[in-house]
Amino acid sequence: MNIHKYKKIIKRSCMLFAVTGTFLLSACKNKNASIVLITNGMQTEDSASMNSAEEGVKKFTKNSNKTYTSVASKEQNTKGYEEAIDTALEAGAKVIICPGKEFETAVYNRQKDNLSVKFILLNGLPHAADSKKEKLRGNTHAVLFSEEQSGYLAGYSAVWEGNTNLGFMGGEKDDSTMYYGSGFVQGANDAAKEMGLKADQIVVRYGFLGTTLASPQVEQTAASWYDEGCQVIFGCDHSILNAIAKAASARGRRVITVDNILNDFSANVLSCISYNYGSAIYKVLNHMEEKEYPGGEAQTVKVGSDGVYIDFDHSTFHTFTPEKYDELCKELKSGSRKVKTVDVTKNLRKYKIENVTVNLEK
Repeated sequence: MNIHKYKKIIKRSCMLFAVTGTFLLSACKNKNASIVLITNGMQTEDSASMNSAEEGVKKFTKNSNKTYTSVASKEQNTKGYEEAIDTALEAGAKVIICPGKEFETAVYNRQKDNLSVKFILLNGLPHAADSKKEKLRGNTHAVLFSEEQSGYLAGYSAVWEGNTNLGFMGGEKDDSTMYYGSGFVQGANDAAKEMGLKADQIVVRYGFLGTTLASPQVEQTAASWYDEGCQVIFGCDHSILNAIAKAASARGRRVITVDNILNDFSANVLSCISYNYGSAIYKVLNHMEEKEYPGGEAQTVKVGSDGVYIDFDHSTFHTFTPEKYDELCKELKSGSRKVKTVDVTKNLRKYKIENVTVNLEK
């Protein structure tokens, strides 16, 4: 894995998107585009994943002579996402790419009415608004990114860096955030064990906010955690990370992010876990080109420069080195190091979480 080469690619992608982003997202610029990338309409400078998504589509269309465009949602809700998809359909899209969990219900609603159109959903599974039961039709393929391995990287690197008082702050309590949190605890525990540290030396404060929306209350909660001893908080919901980072900045503390480089608080970001959307999109589009579209299926992408990775360009490690990171990834990819896909906090003893103390918030 050449993570250093990949970082340079992402950096160039971010610069290119910053220049062209406003034009690309303003409307459907090519009314005959066969491939359309939908965005949530929010600023994307802080998302390396979104920038890589654009690069993945561009790479494919350049090699295949297909056309593409981008459409931005005017509202950050299901209605807005459905309207953006409708705009793409009206433009004649044959493939619609929706990058993010927020598109789950919109894709669920539109896939069944447009069976001749292929959907690619990243980091989510289609479901009705009033149900969590997933429904992948034959014209939709989902690419998931391992949340437990993302959390593991966050927890392991935080402890290896020398932090002894950690926090995990999830948004809504659902399977997704549970896997992030469980992985975080497992990573912290394994690092502590390998460093010869005991449970009375490493503390993980663990809780859920009950919301994915940034607010003064979220910032206040994060502030109290920092004031009560947390050196670093891992926030796995994109929207709440700015509120956590504000609290960290005011106190000189650190934050661990997922797919949010937090440009305004870069000095406070200990590590940034990112996803290579571009690689996933390129591979699925190639399968389509070869008449091997895996419709009706979901795949999970794991650790690697083409999947889940730590963005070292937007991290501030001193002790956790790229060499240690490469070694860790190699073990995760080979299976010699495993991350459990269960909620280890339900039975810490059973899952041998013995080298950290986990304090569960009520």
